[in-house]
Amino acid sequence: MSDLVVLATIAGRQVAVAAAEVQAVVDLEAIVPVPGAPHHVAGITALRSRPLTVIDMQTVVASGSCVRDECRALVVEHQGHGYALIVDEVADVVPLTGEPKPVPGKLSSTWQTLASALVETDSGPALLIDFRTILGANHEQAA
Repeated sequence: MSDLVVLATIAGRQVAVAAAEVQAVVDLEAIVPVPGAPHHVAGITALRSRPLTVIDMQTVVASGSCVRDECRALVVEHQGHGYALIVDEVADVVPLTGEPKPVPGKLSSTWQTLASALVETDSGPALLIDFRTILGANHEQAA
């Protein structure tokens, strides 16, 4: 893993995603709903003529939604498919300042599954997110 991470906020919690895994940070304007999709799939959109499945990360970890008229998203790829992960806010790209630590046990089971470690940055601690845990399940449902 690269020592650089993208810091973002999901449901009020600071999270980190390995910068090497983030293809872009974008503002989404048009999200088309997909009937029958899992509740965390906000819909689909296109980025430079490339289709992206839009995942509402707040719906994954908490009740409610962060989908609004304009959403900020991290663009990632998993198993050849593009995804836009909607987050509350994107803060910065920063280096890690220490070694990853185990995820605290007092987090909800959803956060325990989504987070692979607790990391330290100059902006404070953040949960290192492994987005593949939700995308893998989402990809299998689509098959």
